[in-house]
Amino acid sequence: MPPSRPSFTLTIGSLSSTTAEPVAGPRAVVVERDMDIPADAADLHLMDRGGVALGDTATVALGTGDGEETVFTGQVVALRPALSGVAVRALGTMNELLNLRVSSMYENQTAGAIARDLIGQAGLSAGSIDEGPLLPRYAIDQRLSAFAHLKELADRLGYELYADRDGNVRFHALG
Repeated sequence: MPPSRPSFTLTIGSLSSTTAEPVAGPRAVVVERDMDIPADAADLHLMDRGGVALGDTATVALGTGDGEETVFTGQVVALRPALSGVAVRALGTMNELLNLRVSSMYENQTAGAIARDLIGQAGLSAGSIDEGPLLPRYAIDQRLSAFAHLKELADRLGYELYADRDGNVRFHALG
């Protein structure tokens, strides 16, 4: 049986680069994902900018000859010229929650309803959201990001808060 060959598909805005057609000559793809880091990150080194712009949606899929899986979904936040090409930095969808600052008062809402509301205000898609307990009153203010408020609530309840590889925000009990 021949050995499997690594493969990739990189989509940033209108740029589409694959193993078969490596448009913009990707030299390196590094994806950082960790439960202790609020937003996933992808660092991409391209030989040519290829029309990539700030704010473009970025998706990275990696695999072997057997197929590929999405490993990152996010948005371009930085472009830096390099000696040979351009360095692209993209942050995962949780970046939207990190940048959202709102003030709200919730009465007789479940923790899950509060999470869904904030996720919706950030313009994100919700993955699995556990309802959790009914909270008589819960207030958030704009001094902290929506992520900080949801993370504090998740920690109090023993929940996890993260974005999956497709960019859906999850708020659920451990395990």
